[in-house]
Amino acid sequence: MPGCIYIFLANAAFVAAMAAELGINPDEFKKYAMSQINYILGDNKLHISYEIGFGDHFPRKPHHRGR
Repeated sequence: MPGCIYIFLANAAFVAAMAAELGINPDEFKKYAMSQINYILGDNKLHISYEIGFGDHFPRKPHHRGR
C-alpha cells in the first residue's frame, strides 16, 4: 500500500494548491499542499522518494499490477 498512497497525496496537494490560489485559506492550504508534496519526495518515515529517479533513495524495481 505505501507505494500507492502517493497518488492520493498528489491529488490532495493539487486540490489544496488550487484552493489556495482561489484565495480559500491560502496560507493554510499552501502549507498543506507543500507537506504532501514533500512526503511524496521523501519527507516520510521511510525517507524514500515515491517519485522514481528523485533523490538518492527511491524504488529501483517498481512493480505495477493491473486489475
